[in-house]
Amino acid sequence: METPALKIGPCGGPGGYAQDIEEGPKRLEGITVRSGVVVDYIEFSYIDHADRRRSAGPWGGHGGNPHTIQLEADEFVTEIFGTVDKFDVNDDTVITSLRIVTNLQTYGPWGDGGGAPFAIPVQSGSGIVGFVGRSGAYLDAIGVYVRPI
Repeated sequence: METPALKIGPCGGPGGYAQDIEEGPKRLEGITVRSGVVVDYIEFSYIDHADRRRSAGPWGGHGGNPHTIQLEADEFVTEIFGTVDKFDVNDDTVITSLRIVTNLQTYGPWGDGGGAPFAIPVQSGSGIVGFVGRSGAYLDAIGVYVRPI
């Protein structure tokens, strides 16, 4: 039996709507982040425990520019980090920057940053296989699913 993924987080603000996936993730395949001044949205594709390809998102608004990562067969995400701060006329706390680190390279940062830093690293031998979060007009908060690789 495969080890189920462990949910960590989310980090960020309390605004927006809760976002999660229905099927347990086994392997992350691709990620798209839209960003301008802040992180506008995230969407991703993953393989579930039944070996079906699934997609989630976009979680957030449609501003900014898209940045897409297609993970190699031997590539996995080992850490995400970024910043959170108040933004917009409502002073909502949102993700203001995001970097995604894999065993092969670092992607980003996306967003202009500023505010309080956050980091979600994983133990050696594990990887990030999916995301969880909160979103409205922007990506308010982000967390991860982690499992042994």
